[in-house]
Order: sequence, then structure tokens, then C-alpha cells
Amino acid sequence: MISKFEKIYTLSKPEITSSPIILTSPHSGRIYPDEYISKTNFDEQKLRVFEDNYVDKIINFNLNYDCKLLISEIPRVIIDLNRNKKEIDKEMFFNFDNLSTIKTNKVRSGIGVFPRLLGLDQIYKKKMDWLIFEKIINDVYDLWHDTLKKEIIDTKSLFKRVVLLDCHSMPSYDRDGNKFGKEFPEFVIGDLWGNSSDRDLVNFICEFLKEQGFNVSRNTPYAGAYILDNYGNPNQGVSAIQIEIRKDLYFDEKEFKLNDNFENIRVVMQKLIENLSSMLYNLDYYERSAE
Repeated sequence: MISKFEKIYTLSKPEITSSPIILTSPHSGRIYPDEYISKTNFDEQKLRVFEDNYVDKIINFNLNYDCKLLISEIPRVIIDLNRNKKEIDKEMFFNFDNLSTIKTNKVRSGIGVFPRLLGLDQIYKKKMDWLIFEKIINDVYDLWHDTLKKEIIDTKSLFKRVVLLDCHSMPSYDRDGNKFGKEFPEFVIGDLWGNSSDRDLVNFICEFLKEQGFNVSRNTPYAGAYILDNYGNPNQGVSAIQIEIRKDLYFDEKEFKLNDNFENIRVVMQKLIENLSSMLYNLDYYERSAE
């Protein structure tokens, strides 16, 4: 189906690590090989509904604050990096071996590590060869997560505490195409209900965004998923926080293009990192690890 991906990820980081903040965007990849699209029931624009459209462009100011930034170049519809790699729907494949899998609610809903459904419709025209998708796990999933793990370890070797900000976007329409009401949050800050991050950091981010005039929710409807669960461990000095941005704040979901407010949202996120960096400095997050 896909012989080789030209680029798996982009890692942007300063020559010398001088910040404990790491930014990630696992769902903004938008390179769709023709050979992949031909196996699905949809055109490229329909498949792009899965994307966190252009979140990578919102947060690519990282070097201004000496932060690391890890972006996936592979679309989420091909493989979801925010899932356990065992969250596999075996019914999607032939040639499936005896690999153990995890049957979670996300898998049952068709949104496991390899998404099966777009809305209520099957993504693929027929069952797919597991051997091809197993290779995607090896070539894409494992490489991206190994890279993130290394950057966390390297940063933790320099600072006593690390902050991972996992950045996403969320639709402003439901599955039936109806616009959510004004009560639907513009930002959702997730910390797995207090389990993946120091609470002071989440409180700070929520209050900062509220002060900017946004409707902010904490953990509802998105508390975070595999990335927060796998890497967030505040007791070991790693806080992982998910930031969800409502798409209509910066993106036209009907025309599939950035809207006139994009730069404003980018500035808001830049100010957030600037203020968060100052807050972390005051809390001794910049304190160096013992040699």
C-alpha cells in the first residue's frame, strides 16, 4: 500500500537545550500518498477531517523560547500516535498474526491506532494486509515515540522537571454537521483528571486562557489519551498536559483553510509559552539536575 514514507517527523530544537518545555503535535501530518488514498472510500479532503489541521503552524515559534518541538508528518488517519500500539481492531486485517491486542472503547468506536471509521462509514474498501500495517508501526509509530522518549530523557538529564505540552485541535461541529453551541469550550486542557501533571501548571494554563477571554474547560470532553498516560508522571518530574484548540478559532472547517484569526491564536499560544516559562522559572523548574 505504502512502500516508504518520505518523512516521518520533524524535530525542531535549539543547539543547546535551555528550557524544560517540550511541545508535540502528533496529529497535524498532512502528507497523503496517492497509493494510500486509493485504498480508502474517501478523497483526501474527507480524510483530512481526522487532522489537527495546522496545529504545527500554530506552535512553530518554539525556538523563540528554546523549546523542543516534535511534529508528526504522517496523517492521523493512517496511524494514530496518541493510542497504545496494541489498540488494534483485528477485523480490519488479513494475515494477522497472534499479536496480543487491547480491545478498548476507542477500538470499539473505530478509532484505534489504525482508524477504521470516518463517522459511521468504513475508511477502507476491504480488509487490509496486516503485514503492511505492522511495518507502519515499526517505521512510524515506534520511531516517533522513541524520538519523544529520548528528548524527554535528555531534557530530564538537564532539568529536575520537564513539561510536555501535547497540542491538538477539536471540531466545532458534531458528526451530523451541526455547529456546537456557545457553551462548547474553545480550549480544553487535559491532565487525565489530575494524574499526568502537577496541578499548579494546569491551573496556570486554564487561568491564563480565561484571562484572554476564552471559554476554557478542564478534562471535559477531552482529558487526554496515550501520550499523557505513557509519559506524564509528575512524581518522577515529568508533567504532561494536553491542549485542545477549537478549530473554528483559527480554521475554516468548510473551506479547509486558515481563517483571519489564525495569527491571533498563534500569538495567544506564544504568550502562553512565554508566561508559562516565567512561571516555571519562578517554581525552580529551570533548576539544573545534579551532575
